[in-house]
Amino acid sequence: MRVRLLALTMLFCATAHAGDYQDGWQCGWKEGWRIESGDYFTPFPPFAPFPPLGHDCYRDGFSEGVLAGAQAARCGH
Repeated sequence: MRVRLLALTMLFCATAHAGDYQDGWQCGWKEGWRIESGDYFTPFPPFAPFPPLGHDCYRDGFSEGVLAGAQAARCGH
């Protein structure tokens, strides 16, 4: 029982902390799409990936999201 409670607590903390990264990733994805396509209106961004270890702040998510959004615009996704 204690192991389950500990596992759930760790998962909740990791998910709550990943929210900044995911918010940044989605904003960055939209910005990358705008830069690459030249169109102000963007499609809905896909779900952000789970942040890599040590890269979990908004700025990290934003910079990685810009790259992903630009690549998606180039590929036409």
